[in-house]
Amino acid sequence: MNHFSRSQNKNQRKKFIRTRGQKQLIARVKKKLRSKHKIHNRKTAPSPKNLIGTVKRHPDGFGFLIPLNTLYPDVYLPRKQMLGLMSGDQIEVATAHRRGRKGLLLGKVVQITKRCTKHIIGPCQMVSAKTGKIQDDSFGWGEDCKVTLDKTQNIQAGEWIEARITHWPGSREGFSGYMIAKLGRFHAGLEDNVRVMQKNNIPVSFPSNCLKETKKYTEKLPTPIQQNRKDLRHLPFVTIDSETAADFDDAIFVTDSTLYVAIADVSHYVPMGSVLDTCARERGNSTYFPGFVSPMLPETLSNHLCSLQPNVDRLAFVSEIHFNSVSEKKNARFYPAVIQSSMRLNYGQAQDIIDTHLRPPTHPAKLNVWMAAKLARQLLNLRIKKHFIQLDIPETKVLLNSVGEPKDIIASKRLFSHQMIEELMLAANQSVAEFLSRKKVASLYRIHNPPKNESLIFLESFAQNLGMKIRISPPNLHKKISQIIQHFAHHTLSPILQILVLRSLSQAVYSAHRKEHFGLNFSHYTHFTSPIRRYSDLVVHRILKAKLMGKQNPYPLKELESIASLTSTTEQRSMKAERQIKDIKKARFLKKYLGEQMKGMICSVVKFGFFVRLKLYDIEGLVHIDRLKGVWRFEETMLQLVAKKSGKRFKIGDFVEVQVISSNIETGQIDFDLKKH
Repeated sequence: MNHFSRSQNKNQRKKFIRTRGQKQLIARVKKKLRSKHKIHNRKTAPSPKNLIGTVKRHPDGFGFLIPLNTLYPDVYLPRKQMLGLMSGDQIEVATAHRRGRKGLLLGKVVQITKRCTKHIIGPCQMVSAKTGKIQDDSFGWGEDCKVTLDKTQNIQAGEWIEARITHWPGSREGFSGYMIAKLGRFHAGLEDNVRVMQKNNIPVSFPSNCLKETKKYTEKLPTPIQQNRKDLRHLPFVTIDSETAADFDDAIFVTDSTLYVAIADVSHYVPMGSVLDTCARERGNSTYFPGFVSPMLPETLSNHLCSLQPNVDRLAFVSEIHFNSVSEKKNARFYPAVIQSSMRLNYGQAQDIIDTHLRPPTHPAKLNVWMAAKLARQLLNLRIKKHFIQLDIPETKVLLNSVGEPKDIIASKRLFSHQMIEELMLAANQSVAEFLSRKKVASLYRIHNPPKNESLIFLESFAQNLGMKIRISPPNLHKKISQIIQHFAHHTLSPILQILVLRSLSQAVYSAHRKEHFGLNFSHYTHFTSPIRRYSDLVVHRILKAKLMGKQNPYPLKELESIASLTSTTEQRSMKAERQIKDIKKARFLKKYLGEQMKGMICSVVKFGFFVRLKLYDIEGLVHIDRLKGVWRFEETMLQLVAKKSGKRFKIGDFVEVQVISSNIETGQIDFDLKKH
C-alpha cells in the first residue's frame, strides 16, 4: 500500500523519505560500529571442564584460581581444596557452576603443575637449638614452615632468615626446609601507617588519662539482676568475622522465626562526657590499614572487655526480631543482656558449614549458622524484589609480612557468609531506626541521597554504548539501575560497570534528620551494630537505652546535628587514609617487578591516558598518553581514546600487556608502558 496519497504535498513526501533515510543510515552506522568493536559480543566464555591458573590464598582459608586464559573468570576454591596449596602455585582444576550462584565457578584440584615458591624468608621463632619456625604471617602458605637451622650461625629469636623449601605444605613430612642465609633484624615497618595517619590528622596514640580510665574496668561483670539484663548465656551465639579481626562487635543466634543480634554494650564502659568518650568522639571511628588498626577505643576495651569473645561472659545490647513464615518482619524488641558466644568463626569456616550441610546439622553452633543462612536468603530475596542497588565489588586485600612489607595483593571476593552477616545486621539496624522514628525520638540516621542527573546521564550513555536500550530517569530509579547491573551480570565488563555504578551514587552520610537510604532502598536506617568501631553506633545505643528505661534523650537535636557532621567527616577521613595506604603498599609491592611485563585489562580511560588493572594482582597503574605514539582524541561518551590518523582505539575492557616502569612509594602512583594490545 502506498503511504502517500496523490493529494499530499511533494515536499512533505521528500522530507519524510529524507528523515527515514537518515534514520536507516544512522542505524547501519551504529550496527557497523558495534560489529567493529565487538561491544555486543563481549560475553564471558562458557565454563570449560578443566582450567590451569595461579592460586591466590585468602586469610580465611579458601582461595581462588586466576586462570591463565583471561577469557575465563576466577574460580572459587573451598577450604578443603586449598590443603597443601600456596599462593603463587600453578594448578589444574576441574570446574563446575556453584550451586545457587549462577555464573560463578567452583574448582576441584586435579593436580599441581608447578610450585612457584622455592625460598621463603621471615623472622625465626626458636623451636629448639637446631630447629626454628617461620610463621605464615601473610596467610599465603596455609601453615607455618619448620626450618633446620645452620649450626655455624648463632641464630637468635626474631632474626630474619632465608630458607629453601624441601617439603611443601600438605606433604607427609609437613611444610619444612633448611636455612640458607641469616638476614639479621629489621625494624617494624610502621612508617607508612604513621605518615598517612599524620597526613590525614588521625590521632596516632591515646593520651595517658584516657588509658588510665580503662584500668578501673575488670573481667568481673555485674550480675544480670543487678543491671536489669536478660540472661541469654544459654543460647549458642556465634561471631563471624575475618580471620584477622580482634574486635567482635556482633554475635547472632537464629531460630525458625526469631533473629537475635547481640551487640557489644560499649555504652556500659564509655560514659558520656568521660575522657574515653572524648577520645572516641575525636576519632569518630576505627581506621583499618593492612595489618594495622587505629582503634576508636583503647585495646583493653576494643579487643578485650567489649569484644564478644568465645566462652566468656560479655555485656550486650540485643535486637530480638520476630518474622512470619515468609520472613516478613512482625515486631522487634530491644534490651540489655549478658551473653556468651559459643564459637568464633571466620567467613571461610562459616561458608563451609553452609556449603556442606544440605540438612540442618545437629551441632548447636553449626545449626545456628545454617538457620542464619536460611533466613538471610529469604531476607535477601525480599530486598531483591524491592530493587535495592546490589553491587558485588571485591575489596583489595594487602597481605603483609612482619615488618609491614607487602607479600601479596589480592581481590578479596565476597562469599555468601559475608552477605549473610550483612543481611542480619541490616535487619537489626533497620529495626532500631523504625523504632526510634515511630517513638519520635531524635537520633542519628544513616542516609543516602539519590544520584545526580549528570551521573545518571553518564551511566545511561555507557550502558547504551554497550548495546542496552535503557533510559535512566525517575521514577523507578532503583529498578532501572538494578536492571543494568543484572543485564551485564555475566559480561566481561561487569566488574568495571559495577564500579561506574558505585561512582555514580552519592556518598552515604550521617544525619539527625531521617531520610531514605537510596542504595539500600530503606525509608528508615541507622547504624547500631558496630559501637566498638563507630561513634555513631555508640550514640544510637545511648539514645535507645534511655528510651527503653523511660529517661530523657541524652542528646538535644543541635548536638546530634553536630555529631552527624563530625562522624561523616571522620569516616571520609579514614576512607581517604585507607585508600592512600593501600596505594602505597601496592607501590612497595611492585618495586620488585620494575621492568617486568604483566597482563591486564583497561579499567578506566581518561583524557590523559588509561588505567590498567593487572590480572595477577589487584593493582592499577597508568599508561600516560605521552607514552602512546601519535595524536589521540578522548571520546567521553564511549570512554575511549582514538588515534586521529589510524583510528586505533583504547577502550574499557581491552586486554593489554604492560611493563612496570615506575612505582612511587611516597605517593602510591604506579606507571606502566604499553607493550601489547
